[in-house]
Amino acid sequence: MCGILGHISKHPLDALIFQTALSKLMHRGPDAVGIWKSDDNLITLGHQRLSILDLSEMAAQPMATKDLNLVITFNGEIYNYKEIRNELEKKGYTFKSKSDTEVILHAWREWGIAAIQKFQGMFAFAIYDAIKQKLILVRDRVGEKPLFYSLLNNSFSFSSELKALLPFQQHNPKVNHQAMNCLLGMGYVPRDLCIFDGYHKLNPAHYLEYDLISGQHQIHQYWELPQYQDRHQNEEQLAEELDILLANAVKKQLEADVPVGVLLSGGLDSSLITAYAASFKKDIKTFTVSFPGYGQSDEASFAKSIANHFGTTHIELETETANPELLFLLSHQMDEPMTDPSMVPTFLLSKKIKEYCTVALGGDGGDELFGGYNRYQQWLQMQKIWGKVPFSFRKKISSFATTILPDGFRGKHYLQQIVTDFKHALPMEDALFDIKKRRIIANGFLQTFPTSVVKKEFMQESATFAERAMRADFHSYLPDDVLVKVDRASMLASLEVRAPILDIPIVEFAFAQVPSSLKVTTKSKKILLKKVAKNKLPKNFDFNRKQGFVPPLELWMKEKKWEEFFKDHLFNKKNSWWNSKAIESLWAGQQKGHFNKGRLFTLLMIELWKKEYGVEL
Repeated sequence: MCGILGHISKHPLDALIFQTALSKLMHRGPDAVGIWKSDDNLITLGHQRLSILDLSEMAAQPMATKDLNLVITFNGEIYNYKEIRNELEKKGYTFKSKSDTEVILHAWREWGIAAIQKFQGMFAFAIYDAIKQKLILVRDRVGEKPLFYSLLNNSFSFSSELKALLPFQQHNPKVNHQAMNCLLGMGYVPRDLCIFDGYHKLNPAHYLEYDLISGQHQIHQYWELPQYQDRHQNEEQLAEELDILLANAVKKQLEADVPVGVLLSGGLDSSLITAYAASFKKDIKTFTVSFPGYGQSDEASFAKSIANHFGTTHIELETETANPELLFLLSHQMDEPMTDPSMVPTFLLSKKIKEYCTVALGGDGGDELFGGYNRYQQWLQMQKIWGKVPFSFRKKISSFATTILPDGFRGKHYLQQIVTDFKHALPMEDALFDIKKRRIIANGFLQTFPTSVVKKEFMQESATFAERAMRADFHSYLPDDVLVKVDRASMLASLEVRAPILDIPIVEFAFAQVPSSLKVTTKSKKILLKKVAKNKLPKNFDFNRKQGFVPPLELWMKEKKWEEFFKDHLFNKKNSWWNSKAIESLWAGQQKGHFNKGRLFTLLMIELWKKEYGVEL
């Protein structure tokens, strides 16, 4: 895993500015640094290397073909690079390294843009084509690896992280109001939106062509989720096929020239990954985080029992109460404000793993592919209960809940969602702050926009309500929240985290062949995945538990140092964007038992981020 950076302009760039920008990515690749410049000094490509495959200098980047017609800077892993390499060798290509980077270069020379279709893995890369005078940016199908870009002041820049693009501009970044609406409503900034004006994210499964002559760019989609096609396979056949796909994915992703471990929470997905990994590698290490003294919030014992069952070398990180000052570091690292408090244990655990390994396998993707979220069941139950109730009556109840019930009141958000069009849509109501609350909480600084316009962009028509929900999460919540958290938190510790469940053959199998009835119903979740796991995991494994690396934030907030930290930064009226009375009301509600911890944490992280980046309105 690495950090990539590039800049194109009509005038030579000050070398010190580029070096400063590239240094912002050092945590992504502390092993080596590389810079390539075109002869006219108008194009500069940079690379911070985290050595995973072929640790020699022969695999250093940016990497160019012998004739210098193609130059690449690459972040990620191509898991099927050996198969592609064999195909190229049969065509007469020779290789100087054992890296997947060189495979991409030669594949590009042979097939051009069509080469993207052959790559399976997590990746973000840029290729400069000197003959066509084009720069091409490519991002993987799922969005595991990030890629930001900007077109400002007659220049084009791109980077693995947003912070590395800021040194190219002379002014402080300004808030993109539509993106901030999404952040306050949904909890993350979706798709190609970016929290800063003038900056963008390249969507997953897309590539961007920038023409150096015209200065114009075009964006193309190269892959999309397959539609479900009933092949009349029974549950046993599907389970057998999924078992083979999972085994192949884990086996491929265990390959590295550095030590590899497993993130083990003790939940279904990470336990299943551990089972496969242990079958392929005897000396596998597993890692978990515990919160001793926090009762039910500490479930490290479940991870330990899985480790004991498979005989892994298990390392447990004990985190009693994380230091709230850590949020300063994380608010800077996340680029866009991260509202998920699980980034705290994810970073702490990544930091611990790095002492033993450079690569770790995680269990991300199982919920979106196989129906693991509680909200899927809740929505199916809602559809069953309210689907036949007249819309006018549902609307009155929903309006009552919105107007009368306080934020965080148990059941309020549920009642707001009963106006859903269950036949064609999904619940569109914002989980954090609806548009009226955004106007109040933002103290007049924010131009408010409905988030439904953005949500409709990643909503697809599907045969079933559940399938529609999973597809929407795959297109937005997964790449824009879950994978952002994992990428930034792990890369801050210079650790590469891989997600075998998101291997493309598994993704395509899950959406093309597995009916939603074998994913989630009102009575069960992850039905097919559990069937596979029953033959792999201990007989006493609790399949009804859902466990991730979730911190006891609600309990932390009752402790003095966390309470003081929140109040110091949220109740401070000086230069604050927030309505102080609204903040006090949220805090008072939290003390009464309302579910406002997510709202308060979101506002806190935005406030810290604003200070870290000197953001202007």
